[in-house]
Amino acid sequence: MLTDTLDILAETQPLPAWHTVEPWTPTAAWRAVDVYESERVLFIDYDGPHPHTLMAHIYHVGGLMIDKLALLNPGAATAWDPLREPDEAPMPLQSAPVAEVLADLAHALRTTDMTWPRTDDEDFCDHRALAWSRCRDYLPEWPEHAGIPEQRRRQLVEDFLTDIGSDDDVSRSLAELFLDYGDGYIGAGPLCWSPGEVMLLLTDWLPRKAVLDADQRNALPFLLRRWLTFALTQQGIDRQWIGLVVDAVDTFLPEFHDAFDNETDWGPGKQVVAALSERGVDLTDRHAVDDAIRQLNAEQLAHRLLP
Repeated sequence: MLTDTLDILAETQPLPAWHTVEPWTPTAAWRAVDVYESERVLFIDYDGPHPHTLMAHIYHVGGLMIDKLALLNPGAATAWDPLREPDEAPMPLQSAPVAEVLADLAHALRTTDMTWPRTDDEDFCDHRALAWSRCRDYLPEWPEHAGIPEQRRRQLVEDFLTDIGSDDDVSRSLAELFLDYGDGYIGAGPLCWSPGEVMLLLTDWLPRKAVLDADQRNALPFLLRRWLTFALTQQGIDRQWIGLVVDAVDTFLPEFHDAFDNETDWGPGKQVVAALSERGVDLTDRHAVDDAIRQLNAEQLAHRLLP
């Protein structure tokens, strides 16, 4: 658009002499990913009039989003590993193709713009336009969510029940619930749990979406700890870093109990399921559920029409 505008202006008046600036060329790229695949840092080195490094810090918990963009001194990636503390989960830096890292950055910029407005955050906004100018040509197609294959899903549940030595209805139902959350909300995969994912499960997803009976609720802390250990062991995570995720259960359990009992936080689906359960409706009977929902809707409409 700018080029077309300049062509029109050139037909009516002389244009000033433009100062030619050499383009910045990406020369190397690196990516650091934590062991839980819940966050990563991208580094892209640029050559040109003023060599520099473009850095992006990206979180994957609760949706893909960029936390920080920055311009650093050239070669800043080499300082990454020494900056990590010994008690932090490993996040090793690895060289990667420039085009691949720029595509990663472009997709993260796209999802951040769509899902989390950051207009008041200087760590993001100051360099957003510059980052887009560097990576827009590498923007990939939207990834398709295939979901976990049904056979793999059944096998994971059976392996978990064998691991804990129990095959009762409560253990099976909670294992399937944890898989539902992981498959639908953990972007890196249903077994890639992190402390942040445990926090979201206990303080947000379960209170809003899940209906648990007394037995399920009592068994939840124990079975969630065992599921986290099982899932991360399947991922090949060292036991030291599994412990950090398991410890998050105790950290967020008090908030879970408060939120789970607060009906104002329930989502519409959970409200309907709870109402049907209170009426003794068989939730496995499609016709009974349809009839009960029609009756429930009629009652709610009547209440709204009453003076």
